[in-house]
Amino acid sequence: MSTLKVNTIQDTTGNDALTIDSSGNVTASQGFVPSTQLSHRNLIINGAMQVAQRGTSQTTDGYGSLDRWKWNKVSSAGTMSQQTFTVGSEVDGQKNYLSFDITTGDNFTGFRTYIEGVRSVPSNSQYTVSFWAKGTNPGASNVRVRMIHNFGSSGSSAVEPNSKECSLTSTWTKYTYTFTAPDYTGKTISGGNDYVALVIEQRSTDTSTDAWNMDITSVQLEVGSVATPFEHRSYGEELARCQRYYEKVSLTGSTTSYYYAGSQNNLLWVYGVTKRTAPTVSVSYTANSASVIASRIDYTLLQASNYFAIGALSFDAEL
Repeated sequence: MSTLKVNTIQDTTGNDALTIDSSGNVTASQGFVPSTQLSHRNLIINGAMQVAQRGTSQTTDGYGSLDRWKWNKVSSAGTMSQQTFTVGSEVDGQKNYLSFDITTGDNFTGFRTYIEGVRSVPSNSQYTVSFWAKGTNPGASNVRVRMIHNFGSSGSSAVEPNSKECSLTSTWTKYTYTFTAPDYTGKTISGGNDYVALVIEQRSTDTSTDAWNMDITSVQLEVGSVATPFEHRSYGEELARCQRYYEKVSLTGSTTSYYYAGSQNNLLWVYGVTKRTAPTVSVSYTANSASVIASRIDYTLLQASNYFAIGALSFDAEL
């Protein structure tokens, strides 16, 4: 192995491009142009498993615990939950991880997350999925890592690149997989709900009912053939991203009445974050009830013939 000792690197015209001081600090005299973006690289929302608006644990199919992560239950049984590392045992600088604990397995059992807009991953581009995980494998195979490029409910048929195999061990390990996006030429994108999905599951050919489990964190998907370090984001930033798809407001412990002139009382609720589409609204009451008069991407209008006494509101605009 050889060592190069310099304090200045010049460009082809003789101008200093990089200077290195005695402490090893490097200065780019003419600016630094990265080959990949330094921020907003990670297209996965809640890859650090920080946000769980619905609750920290679920035993039923669909969304129920960690935001943006959906359980495809099929005929399996088990629990998907948000867990917290004990202090001093954190992996990749993370506080939380998703625990997928299956007591009765089944093919296609797994969890997934959706990236809004199929063109978030460019046509024919390479992109890389990386994550830290540990666990035990399903009874007859490894865990499958699968990508789906969906062109919308009224668009062209979905396309899936070749899936990858993930062999889990009892030790936290970083896994990296590179995929190639399909050619979008000639495809029709229509329906307003196109996406790229990351799916982690028991293989379709593995019908074993054996128990298996997977703990996972630092999930990242980025354009390019190299897995860069995980892009850490604050809880507040990640919560706002999650609320584009789901927002829950708890008013438990406070009963508020909203009165307006006339025979009807109206409540206009403006969301904290504009939604992907007009959401499905769920309301729980401590007294009386109301009708949803309008659901829009930025507000919901409720109406009742008496006062409102609301316990909680939720707005679901998931893909």
